[in-house]
Amino acid sequence: MATDAPTITAIIPTFNRCHLLPRAVKSVLSQTHRDVVIHILDNASTDDTPTVVKQLMRINSQIKCTRHDANIGLVQNFCHGLAAVSTPYFSFLCDDDWLAPGFYASAIANFNRHEDAGFCGGLTRLVLADGSEVHTPKRLDRCGMFKPGEIFLYTSSSYPPITGLVFRTDAVQSIGGLDPSVGIAFDVDLELRIAAAYRVVFDPADVAVVTIADDTATATVSSLSLLHSARSITNKLCLIPGLEPPTVAILVNRLRTRAWLEGALSVRDGRIDDAREAARILRESGASGRAAAVTAGAYLVDSTPIAPPVLRTLARARGALMRSTRTFQATRRKR
Repeated sequence: MATDAPTITAIIPTFNRCHLLPRAVKSVLSQTHRDVVIHILDNASTDDTPTVVKQLMRINSQIKCTRHDANIGLVQNFCHGLAAVSTPYFSFLCDDDWLAPGFYASAIANFNRHEDAGFCGGLTRLVLADGSEVHTPKRLDRCGMFKPGEIFLYTSSSYPPITGLVFRTDAVQSIGGLDPSVGIAFDVDLELRIAAAYRVVFDPADVAVVTIADDTATATVSSLSLLHSARSITNKLCLIPGLEPPTVAILVNRLRTRAWLEGALSVRDGRIDDAREAARILRESGASGRAAAVTAGAYLVDSTPIAPPVLRTLARARGALMRSTRTFQATRRKR
């Protein structure tokens, strides 16, 4: 049990995962940094979550719980947890994820070295529900301290999951907290707005494990909805004062690439309305040539019923050709 006033709040939103929740909670209680408080936010679970929470609260007085009378939605549950934070730092922990024991201690040590950092964190491992590890590309080209906006120069289009970050509470308050209007990508939005406005620190060690499950919220969200979130996030980031022009260009190009991919896949699959919406976003971002190509493809598919299966066949043939070319080139290099 902690002996001093808590310095970190672990916000754990949960819904109908009574069998997984104890693992998440115990990973917080196992931290080498002991001055923590755990706030469980039960989103009106219909399973045995209330009973499990009561058992956990009897074990440790650092645990508190807010149970909603009705399900208020994933995003609002996170917002509710953030609004209740009274400690200098906090982290979000989903009920099916867990933390490495030294995570909080490492984050606090980094905050002590960089008091103005917006967040401090580390790397995360991704696993499936059965525990098998998911191979993912490296999300950061380097670790250490990043100046405001600098992190965008060292990442691809994906960013370290929010589970592996500890936020400075007053920094998050200064940028307005979570923004529900961006939809399911609200967590990425928060991470990137902080990284654009404040220095941030990443350790090279794994600090958390994130579960990729079939029942996660993102698994049921359409790719077009994610594109809308990306557009909203990009537009906000580009308005942050002091962001360098090369960084703005990187963010806009990433949005264009995502919209181009969404448009191409929508044309291939015969999703005409989605293709036209992707074209609109391409035009807004200045990619008029790609927008015209997607629009023309959508028109072709809409006016020619045989087009979608033909396009799918061509896409498969192109993929096979590219794989064969890469194999041939690799063989030549070996020779």
